[in-house]
Amino acid sequence: MSEILKKCIELAKKYDSEFEYSDIVSLLAKIREMVKNFDILYRMEQPVISDTEFDEIYMALEELESLYPEYYDPNSPTQKITDPVIDELKKVKHTTFMGSQEKVKTEEGLRKFLNTIKGRAIVQHKLDGLTIVLRYENGKLSTAITRGDGIVGEDVTHTVLTISNVPKTIPYKDYLEVRMEAIIPTKEFEKINVDGAYSNARNLVSGTLRQLDASVARKRNIKGIVFDLVKCDKKTFKSDKEQLEFLNELGFETVNSVFFDEPKYESVVQYCLTFEEKERSSIPYTIDGLVIKADDLELREQMGYRSKSPRWSVAFKFKSQDATTYLRSVEWTVGRTGKITPVAIFDEVEIDGVNISRATLHNYGYIKERDLRTNDKIVVARMNDVIPSVVQSIKSERDKHPGKIIEITPPVYCPNCGNPLSEEGANLYCRNINCSSQTLNKIISFCDRDRMNIAALGKKTIIQLYEAGLIKSITDIYKLENKKDDFIKLEGLGKKKFEKIVASINESKKAALDKVLFGLSIPNIGETASKSLAKKFKNINNILKTAEDPKKFSDELLSIKDFGEETTKSVLQFFANKNNIEVIKELQELGLSMKAEETGETEPAEQKLKGLKFVITGTLSKERNYFKALIEKYGGEVSGSVSSKTNYLLVGENAGSKLDKAKQLGIKIINEEELYKLLN
Repeated sequence: MSEILKKCIELAKKYDSEFEYSDIVSLLAKIREMVKNFDILYRMEQPVISDTEFDEIYMALEELESLYPEYYDPNSPTQKITDPVIDELKKVKHTTFMGSQEKVKTEEGLRKFLNTIKGRAIVQHKLDGLTIVLRYENGKLSTAITRGDGIVGEDVTHTVLTISNVPKTIPYKDYLEVRMEAIIPTKEFEKINVDGAYSNARNLVSGTLRQLDASVARKRNIKGIVFDLVKCDKKTFKSDKEQLEFLNELGFETVNSVFFDEPKYESVVQYCLTFEEKERSSIPYTIDGLVIKADDLELREQMGYRSKSPRWSVAFKFKSQDATTYLRSVEWTVGRTGKITPVAIFDEVEIDGVNISRATLHNYGYIKERDLRTNDKIVVARMNDVIPSVVQSIKSERDKHPGKIIEITPPVYCPNCGNPLSEEGANLYCRNINCSSQTLNKIISFCDRDRMNIAALGKKTIIQLYEAGLIKSITDIYKLENKKDDFIKLEGLGKKKFEKIVASINESKKAALDKVLFGLSIPNIGETASKSLAKKFKNINNILKTAEDPKKFSDELLSIKDFGEETTKSVLQFFANKNNIEVIKELQELGLSMKAEETGETEPAEQKLKGLKFVITGTLSKERNYFKALIEKYGGEVSGSVSSKTNYLLVGENAGSKLDKAKQLGIKIINEEELYKLLN
């Protein structure tokens, strides 16, 4: 019995404990049925196994079918796409079959593919979103269609029209059809998905663009990146490179592409094998691999297609970023705002080289929505170095553990102070202002780099000082300089550490108003809202004075862009609390200025980069976010990928594919010194 046959029998038994092997025909039928069902559930955003497990069983089926070609089945999921189509949306037939990519995971598989092509090769990001076909007639976007089952898709024109970087009109009047991937930047996904409603960015995009109400899509920063030209009447091309350049000229943002000549196929291999380590973390959206293609269009025609995928391209998949394990318990933690957050404790798994045994469950609503229970088999994911999360429980496994699956119930009292909890929507809160967990987390957050930036006072030291009674509130931070003798007596702390911390604390007194507001942990007020508040009121005294008249304060708050009723209510409640007012006044007495940054005199300078688009790559003298903030401060825009619309590429050491693409497109390449010259 061959190894692949043994493996398929094991997989069949793994997912169906009652399966008994009798012959190859029944085994193939079972594996095909499993793959098809898993694939449909995945595309309906109800996965029951991890991506890694699906890839394993799918590729095993491919190997088994190649071993027994006499049992070929045109309806096998390796030959036919099983994507479901939503009933409510209009169905549209594709002009050309929408296939998928053949996958490889090893260097051997990559080299095998490269041996089948010749001429220039292209390597592109394998974007992890929702594939859309765009049709343009008379220079206008006429129809946008999902992939569907590859033959028929869904009309989502109404939602795609809300995507800001998808051209509504183009300077080309004949018929044009292109394929794009709708994606959402990782930071935008994190902002939207604070309650964990979506298991990943791909599901959020899919759910958003399939909404009947386009206003939902309009509120989300979804992007469209074009990766293929399907049809273009009255115009011919010799290479994919020419097609991409043409699409760039028309105003499309195209997929990041790096070109390699035939003698440099070894460079393709090395580029693919080292991409995860060198570049993946810097990409602002999710990709799950690289796509390698032959560039020559005539060669593509000669190589042709399999039933489901082209022979002239292949997808090189990255390492797994998900895994299955068992949920053992839930730990309830108290945050700085009193919010009670459940944390999953599970059997340790390794994902992308990191050992993980804990993941946030966001709130009790998240647990109920996913029907998570103790001892459930669960899918854990960790995408783009984001905090790991529990994606799904695998309910089909529950019958294998009768009596062991236990329903998770929420706490009634605060796990820290014992105060009765209040239920607010999907969340639980401890409203005891003297709860020590809240106080400690507020101090830690206050010192954070994005808030008061008291860098020398790290989390570990804060906990040590809190437990020793030297810091019991945020105001105590500014009294620490009077406690030198007590400080240096603590283990691991000394005079040098004390001096460094005091210097950092004194420097933080100069922090702008928005940083202080963000540091005060006002519920529902994040970094952006804090900046808006500071811009509106200029200094803390103006806020305190206006807050004395709740009606006037409410009207002023509601006049701020993006301030809704919930945000306004949070600010009103915070500044109506006498304890909060006392803290603010004490901070003033301790030397904090709490004024907005002066912008009046520098307004002209801040517009020096207005209308210019930048991309940043390589290792710079400071963190990338510093240069991004600097460019945006002066009116510029920072993008994650190079396109024909890019004006400047800011380059540091060890620059990668973005530098290559910028050179190909003739983009101006600058270093840090040259950036500063643009600002002067």
